[in-house]
Amino acid sequence: MEIPFALWDVDQLYDPDNASLGALYTKHGGFIQGVQQFDPRCFRIAQGEARCMDPHQRKALDVGYAAYNQPGVQHQPREVVVSVGQCCNDWMTIPHDLTSFSGTGVASCICANRISFVLGLKGASLVVDTACSSSLVAAEIAFKKLRAGSNPQALV
Repeated sequence: MEIPFALWDVDQLYDPDNASLGALYTKHGGFIQGVQQFDPRCFRIAQGEARCMDPHQRKALDVGYAAYNQPGVQHQPREVVVSVGQCCNDWMTIPHDLTSFSGTGVASCICANRISFVLGLKGASLVVDTACSSSLVAAEIAFKKLRAGSNPQALV
């Protein structure tokens, strides 16, 4: 999809010459669609804090909440490990107004912590960044914790 103008002015950065330093030579990329449709009230998050949240955190919270609350899923006690694979912290490179929520809004470690906090989970809560294999390694860590018996359930 074409780079949304709301992110940055593509025309200021675009140069079709791929050898140009500091320029984009494409106007297309992969973007999270609908990230602006996040409803912070559902998670008891203030509007000001939600504006500072990295889209990774918003989507992970939406997906984690939906996965944990699926019909028919039986929950053990709240000792649930939350393991998230995430890389690329490019949200922090986009200019934002600094607020008291800026630090937690861009910190990748907070992604799993938000899920644990909102769901009231007390198990390990971690984010794994191993570039392309982040999700796979996050799942492997959760699997090992399940197998070792340190947590009865996992949310990955």
